[in-house]
Amino acid sequence: MLGGSRAFASGPVLWAVLGLAAVATGCAQGEPEPIPTRPAVPEGWVMLESDEGDVLLALPPELAAVSTAGGVMAQEPLTPEGIIQLELLASGPSALLDQPAPGESLVEWLRAQFLVPRADATTVIGSTSTSEVALPMGRGVEVSTTVFPGTPEESLVITYAIPTTMGVAVLRFVGQPERLRQRADDLRLVTLLAEFRRPTP
Repeated sequence: MLGGSRAFASGPVLWAVLGLAAVATGCAQGEPEPIPTRPAVPEGWVMLESDEGDVLLALPPELAAVSTAGGVMAQEPLTPEGIIQLELLASGPSALLDQPAPGESLVEWLRAQFLVPRADATTVIGSTSTSEVALPMGRGVEVSTTVFPGTPEESLVITYAIPTTMGVAVLRFVGQPERLRQRADDLRLVTLLAEFRRPTP
């Protein structure tokens, strides 16, 4: 479990990839931020594909695959204290069976599907922010949430909902806040390079 956190049990159907994509602020005329071009894969990075063929990620070599069934899950190595500082999860639309209803906002859908942390009897939620994002796969939303703020278990959860031609995909990073800041450039590239496709027949 991440940093001793109790909050983030994940099943293979609800896996997500997290990323740090640019916030869509729009230009001076109020036009949406252009959809960015997918960058080149950095030298030395590795490609991970889900068993179903619907998720393809390019990752730094330190992020090792934990599972590729029903999506992709990868983690940094444990620290000597047994802490996972950074975890990545990814799920394509085919694995997210409860897709948003017509007119439902992506933020509310993420909350309804428990794809972002929610306060309950055991989970303490700190600051939360939402932003629109423009990614090569399409325009979506980012929800950034601090969990267990001010404690040794404090974690940052960054979740993206990204509409594609097949439905909505989800990307999520969970980690210690300082570690996510240290790796912000890499995580942004992971997000920009993520691909979601139809499952292999």
